[in-house]
Amino acid sequence: MRKKIRIFQPKLSWLAIPFALIFIVLGSIISGVASPTEAAGIGALGAMLIAWSGGKLSGGVLKEATRQTAFITTMVFLILIGASIFSLVFRV
Repeated sequence: MRKKIRIFQPKLSWLAIPFALIFIVLGSIISGVASPTEAAGIGALGAMLIAWSGGKLSGGVLKEATRQTAFITTMVFLILIGASIFSLVFRV
């Protein structure tokens, strides 16, 4: 029984920092300190700080994440533009 607790204990400590980030983001929304958009910015900054403190954030990783974000955003907007053009057919 004790072996299971010892194996499971480090995994709980790994979750402490992400849970703290979630608590900070949701707490800022619920307390009225930040709007949901501002809280998303706080969460993104917190996630970057966590990755940087863990040594997993470098210039190359940040550049690749920015490139992928721009690519996905472009795809979403192209779908929205295509849907708007398609809806013009039914306006007549």
